[in-house]
Amino acid sequence: MGTPSREAPLTAANNIQPFFVLHKASAGASASVSSPATSRARRRIEVSQPSSPNPKSAKRPRDDDDEGDMELFEQLRLEAFHCTWSKIQSTINEVLRGINLKLFDQVLRWVQESFSAIRSITRPCPAEIQQPYPLLTDVICRKIPTAFVLTKNAEFVDDVTTFRDLMDHLESNGCHLAKLSATELSSKNGVGGCLRSLLRQLLSDVPDVADVSALASWYCKGDNYDQPIIIIIDDLEQCSGDVLGELVMTLR
Repeated sequence: MGTPSREAPLTAANNIQPFFVLHKASAGASASVSSPATSRARRRIEVSQPSSPNPKSAKRPRDDDDEGDMELFEQLRLEAFHCTWSKIQSTINEVLRGINLKLFDQVLRWVQESFSAIRSITRPCPAEIQQPYPLLTDVICRKIPTAFVLTKNAEFVDDVTTFRDLMDHLESNGCHLAKLSATELSSKNGVGGCLRSLLRQLLSDVPDVADVSALASWYCKGDNYDQPIIIIIDDLEQCSGDVLGELVMTLR
């Protein structure tokens, strides 16, 4: 029976061993007791941490940050796209302008040569020009020089910009410019609509009645007579042939 009594303290020690192991997990309970500053620091850290952190609340700020980064990325990507495309578009416009400028110079040279050919033959006085049917002895003087400007690849070429640049180029070289559309050269408007459009574009003071004599009077004043009048007709194939023919006979 002596042996069991000797093993009793060991059994008691084994019974409290789980509690000892629990304290042993915090490596130095004795050291904690001997260093109160370390213990207070640990308590401050433990108090500052949430007792039961919510994983959803911790994830929400991260998701908001990700959404903000994506929006910023999309905005920067869109700005970079617009900047790059603007440079590409400017380069394309410069190349097309350089190509068109050669054609514009050819048109201008043809206009100047045609005008010089007519002026070299005869130069009627203003009274003769303003007659209802001026009598011109030479056949060349009765002609209206005409040229066609055709744009290829209509699906890719901006005709509006091309003809506007052509008008600016001719006008900057002293020519009198007017533009007629297919709508103005329609059977509905007649030749009177064409004359009214010409007078509005060329004359500063437009008469109430559209008459070709008003155009002739304006052309004989000052330096107007020294430069040709150029009429650009847009979409000629859609114009009324009868109205166009009547306009040509009126301007002759």
